[in-house]
Amino acid sequence: MGSVGDLMGEVDTERGEGYKLARHGILLPSGDSDALAEALRFALGEKTLTIEIAERARKHKSPLTPLYERGVSLSLQALPPL
Repeated sequence: MGSVGDLMGEVDTERGEGYKLARHGILLPSGDSDALAEALRFALGEKTLTIEIAERARKHKSPLTPLYERGVSLSLQALPPL
């Protein structure tokens, strides 16, 4: 079984701030709020690159995509109505 890292694709750049730029997203260590803050600063400051990453992610279809989409669907169904 794959992981979120598998869905994100290969890492293009490892940033010294604790996060990694992958082909289809930004990877963060679990529970690292400092890395999250730095990644958000990066995404807001580098809009062109962030848009490119998002466009690649939308076009990407991993073998894991159907499993991921099914898990999201089931999770949303389990939520109480707003």
